[in-house]
Amino acid sequence: VVIYIIMHPALTSSLVIGCIISGAFWSVGQLLQYKSYGVLGTGKAFAISTGFNLVLNSLFGVFVMGDWAQTNQKLIGFAALAVIICGAVLTSYSENKDIFGGMEDLKKGVIILAIAAVGFTGYSCAPTFVGAGGIQAVFPQAIGMIGGSLILSLFESKDIKKFDAVTFKNMIPGLVWACANIAMIYANKLNGVAIGFTLSQMAVVVSTFATLVILKEKKSKKELLHTILGTVVVAVGGIMIGFTK
Repeated sequence: VVIYIIMHPALTSSLVIGCIISGAFWSVGQLLQYKSYGVLGTGKAFAISTGFNLVLNSLFGVFVMGDWAQTNQKLIGFAALAVIICGAVLTSYSENKDIFGGMEDLKKGVIILAIAAVGFTGYSCAPTFVGAGGIQAVFPQAIGMIGGSLILSLFESKDIKKFDAVTFKNMIPGLVWACANIAMIYANKLNGVAIGFTLSQMAVVVSTFATLVILKEKKSKKELLHTILGTVVVAVGGIMIGFTK
């Protein structure tokens, strides 16, 4: 709302509808990703989510939006995706097969994240599909986010407090995220979804170490080695993506 009042971006009906749909898709993806944290742990969930999101967004960018038009771009791009996914898998390595409730919880978490990835793909691709820039998209997108989140909250258990101190504290990371969101939309518009969204997923490197340093998720030496190696591999994949331009 603040950005809209200050910048007065030109909005068309198709742009508004597309960005509202984007926001609604985001609410689905974000809610399910939060739920996956409780099943798998933040580090593992974010790593798996990165893999799913990269595949779906890149496929949309290449086959719908026409990104990576040349054969060599496709070869480098999909090779980079494979490298990034391998890195994400390495960061989620666990020695204890029973951790997080064993295979049942892993299967449950993967299903949740697969559905979440569909939501995140709709969120990231819809603004690009209607040609929206970051400043143009953020206000109608926020309408879709709030509306979608409120509707989804109706299906949550009545025992869950939907509006309390924690709710309002979460507005702080929400504002921080909004700045990153504008940047990502611009990146998608400038470079295409396949490149823009993929580079945004380099956040897995930061989030993986944040779970260790800030959230104090414990890892064995072998798990820590896999985590460090995985983040390096992800970074290499991100560098490879740059060669698709």
